[in-house]
Amino acid sequence: GERQGEGGEGGVVSIFCKLLAAGKAVTVYGNGEQTRDFVYAGDVAAAIKAGLAARGYQTINVSTEHETSVNQLLGAFAEVAADKLEVRYAEPRQGDIFRSALSNARLKEILSVTPQMQLKEGIQKTYHDYVKRGK
Repeated sequence: GERQGEGGEGGVVSIFCKLLAAGKAVTVYGNGEQTRDFVYAGDVAAAIKAGLAARGYQTINVSTEHETSVNQLLGAFAEVAADKLEVRYAEPRQGDIFRSALSNARLKEILSVTPQMQLKEGIQKTYHDYVKRGK
């Protein structure tokens, strides 16, 4: 989402935004078929807000329950910044997880929250905000 930092697992979106906004190529480590469960920052914020009223201790995944490959993520970026999309593939990094998706059943059950933002819309909002702020 907007104002996302470049650290951690979710940093790939802001890293791609930064590179594309500067007209630089993005590097994908591996073949791009590795997956992640990308969830929009606003949906995470809504889950945290709902969790503030919860009692006791819970382990709850905030996720979409949908695996998205890095290549699919690049497809979303291509629709937003097509003239700037240059992709380079490199050897996979040791220790990287190939597939990742989480169940959000407890999020729905306990907090009555379901992530709403679709990937393409979230990428569009994030990229345009990144460009607007001149990053």
